[in-house]
Amino acid sequence: MTIDCPRDCSYLTASREYDALRREIDWSNLPFGEVKLTPSFAQAHGTLLTALDYAICAFAARRREVVDADVLVALQSLGEAYRTLSSGIYYERVRTPPCNATSMRP
Repeated sequence: MTIDCPRDCSYLTASREYDALRREIDWSNLPFGEVKLTPSFAQAHGTLLTALDYAICAFAARRREVVDADVLVALQSLGEAYRTLSSGIYYERVRTPPCNATSMRP
């Protein structure tokens, strides 16, 4: 439904402010929220990021049971492994796959 409302309408102004607040990201609620990727990082590693994005999308396209939570678990595991590796500790962590991932072998 569309309502013809003047630009200075208090409801319209409040709605726009609410929408702007909803677009802000609360980094503290995200995994690795303290890590900030700079534009120079994205530019230097664009090929890797594109390949990772493509691999996730291709995997999910072949397996319709994959949901966002499965991808998040995989990316968190990758991030944790990289953080551990960059600290100089080398070990393999065994993960229990999420419920939807039990049949997700390539």
